Amino acid sequence: MIRPVRSEDLPAVMHIAEQTLTLSYTLDFFAGMWQLSPEHFLIAERDNRIVGFILGVLTDTATLRILLLCVTPRWQRQGIGSALLHHICTPDIRHIYLEVRADNPGAIAFYRRHGFTVTEQLPDFYPDGTPGYRMEHQLL
Repeated sequence: MIRPVRSEDLPAVMHIAEQTLTLSYTLDFFAGMWQLSPEHFLIAERDNRIVGFILGVLTDTATLRILLLCVTPRWQRQGIGSALLHHICTPDIRHIYLEVRADNPGAIAFYRRHGFTVTEQLPDFYPDGTPGYRMEHQLL
């Protein structure tokens, strides 16, 4: 089941981020993002447990920037990330973009399967100096 995040979900979201990301995020970050963009902050539940989330923000009325998409390791490669990506794409969204670590071939391949293309190389994009790619997808 995919649904919007509620305030009581934020600790579980933070835990998933800690399990799957190289960068650390605070509970205040997730709370602030939830307040800023609740309609684009979704979770996936399986067996009554939160197993993934997607967080995006509108940069204009038809453009969505995906900030984070995470699925707990046990539930990866089971369609949850795809379902989250599908659900965040509301009918008014025409353009989606995101940044991904250049050293994350699994994520790059995932986004390519969903129609994203690399549009820009981002040297030293991440705090540890890792380069990134901007990937974009135009929706019809």
